[in-house]
This record gives sequence, structure tokens and C-alpha cells, in this order.
Amino acid sequence: MAMGLCVAHAVIGFAIGLFVPRAVAAPIMAALVWVLVAFSWSTDAFWVRHVSGQYPTSLMFGELASYGSFAPHLLFTGGIAAGVAALWLPLRPKAIRAALAAATAVLCPVLAVQSVQDWGPNPPLLAGQAAMSCAGKAPRVCIPQASSADPAAVAKEAASVLSNLHAAGFTENPQLVVDRMADGRYPLPSTETTWRVGLTNSIRQGDLRYQLTRAAVRFPCARVDPAQGNAAMLWAATVTGEQGTYNQHMTDRGAFPQEKAVRSKVRKVLASSPAEQGKWLSRTLAAGCGQGS
Repeated sequence: MAMGLCVAHAVIGFAIGLFVPRAVAAPIMAALVWVLVAFSWSTDAFWVRHVSGQYPTSLMFGELASYGSFAPHLLFTGGIAAGVAALWLPLRPKAIRAALAAATAVLCPVLAVQSVQDWGPNPPLLAGQAAMSCAGKAPRVCIPQASSADPAAVAKEAASVLSNLHAAGFTENPQLVVDRMADGRYPLPSTETTWRVGLTNSIRQGDLRYQLTRAAVRFPCARVDPAQGNAAMLWAATVTGEQGTYNQHMTDRGAFPQEKAVRSKVRKVLASSPAEQGKWLSRTLAAGCGQGS
């Protein structure tokens, strides 16, 4: 694709050089293309930056440009170049060449613009492209090789957290725990079988077990009722021995009105059987999204 773009720019530049002195055409075209591409980043019309081949100022860890993200730029610039080249075809009368050139030079850019209408400020990017090191079973833990974290040590902690949760009635059995470090700018959500946790970052902060515990408290919605959310998190933190970390987080965030009621409720839940605790957790996760009581 890069070679195709080079050829397209060369064709356009050659055509302009036929009518403008070459000593002037080359530097003017080089500066003009640079200015147009650089300017596209400052506009809210996102299609302008996409058809001009503009990318974010830097790719995040684990990200790569996708082939599809180059296509609009190639279609836009290549279409104009193809329209110019059509003028050199040995077709008669000249009106046919002109019509073909105009149609190509207009249609291809229009298609390029249409193809990016539903893109946001960034083109489609490939995430999770970093080389990973994995260790452990049930769950298997995968961490980018560039990280200083030890996958085997993290897998041991993950197994310990799950063991504590299962002993208290938790029923999920994730098969994979993946470091979010390689997710790029659009992190993927955790699922029942795959937990995505900021493993490397949590090791640096010293709260790995707490973050693994948080991954277990997975509400099926983005906006969670504070009382239900804190109740589920307090329960999970208590059974995994991370209540101290939970309390510190709550202190940092500030108390909420139902805190005493939530703590009282969780104490009663913890006194019940593991089966009852598991049922309570399921009801709480549903109620946190307005789906239960």
C-alpha cells in the first residue's frame, strides 16, 4: 500500500510538472501535501484526516495500523492519480478521455469519504498485537513479554484469589486472565471465561490481588447502583483477604450515604453458607443494573 501511495503522488506530481516549472512544482507540492495532511488533524471533520492518511500522534502499546485503515487514503489519492493518468490514454475523441478521467477522479474520492463516515477520531487499529508470555492453568495468565511481571507468579495469585472466591460460593471459572496493558486505547470488556486486568500496573501499585478480586465483581452494565456495587465489592474483598485495600480505596473516594447499611448487610451475608452467598452475589449483580431486587 505504501508503494501504491508513492506511485499515486508521483503521478500527480508528474502531471503538475508538465504545466509548472519543475524547480517550482517539486518544493511547492511537497510543502502543500505536508500542510494539508498536518492541517487535517486540527479539524472536527474526521473524514478529512482519514482520507489524508493521518494517524494518532503515537500508537499505544500493543497497537498496529490495520490494512483497512490505509484503504481510504489509497482510494482517495490513488483515485485522483488514476483520473490524471486516464488523460494520457490513447482514446479518441478527447471527450471520452476527459469524461473517464473526471469520473475516476471524482468517484474514487467520494467512495473514500463515504467509507469513513462512521469512523471516530481515530482510524481502525489492531490491538493486542504485543508478544505475550503465558503461564498457569485454570486460569492461564498472559502478560506482554515487554512487562517485567512474572506470569507464573501472577497465575499463582490468580488461582489463590479464585480459590478463596469459590470457597465462598462464587461460581465463575475464568480460563484466561489477560493483561490490559496490550489492549490499546479501546480496552475490551471482561467476560465469564476471560478476565482482562491491568496486571502490570497493579503489580507496580502493589494491589494485584485486589484488582483480580475486582475482576470477579462483573456487573452486566456500565452504570451500577452504588449500594449494590459496593456491597458486592466489599463481600469479594473480604473473602479474598483484601478488605484493608477496599477500605483504603473507600477512604480515598469518600464515604457514601448507604455505607453503614451496606457493611451491615455484607456481615450478615458472610455469616451464611457458601451456597447462600453465591445466590446473594448473583442477585446483587442483577440488582446493580436494575434487573432484580
